[in-house]
Amino acid sequence: MEYTINEKPGFAVVGRQISVSTVGGNQFQEIPEFWQQVMEDGSFKQLAKEMSDLGVMGITLDYDEEAESIDYLIAIEKPAKNDAFQDLPNLVEAAIPASTWAVFTEKGPVSRISSIYQQIYQEWFPAVDFEHAGTPDLEIYNIDHSTGEISSFEIWIPVN
Repeated sequence: MEYTINEKPGFAVVGRQISVSTVGGNQFQEIPEFWQQVMEDGSFKQLAKEMSDLGVMGITLDYDEEAESIDYLIAIEKPAKNDAFQDLPNLVEAAIPASTWAVFTEKGPVSRISSIYQQIYQEWFPAVDFEHAGTPDLEIYNIDHSTGEISSFEIWIPVN
């Protein structure tokens, strides 16, 4: 798999969050359903209007192996203006720590994201001298401003 290594200082994000079970790969069904909900209720468009160069992100915040669950956030880098989302309920903020990232870029359909994650964890990690840094994974979705559609995406894995 092709990747680049990037360093990025810490930053704050804001967005909508869901907690999902990882039992039986349940997250691979619930997270796409959550994306669909956020697209349909207008949250995605409101977030995309305020996004930075990082675009709209999918963030695996907390993976709890014992509880077999993860917290997943659809977010953007927190804008400087505080009143950007007065009409958007139930937003949460989170801090993304400074990290070294292995960045995997994909121009194909977003529906491939689950299989790419599986390749990263089952094939790439065993073949390289990196280990997961234990901080959030990021999905960076690049938006075509003329159509409002996702044009490409990247998976950022924090590594040591």
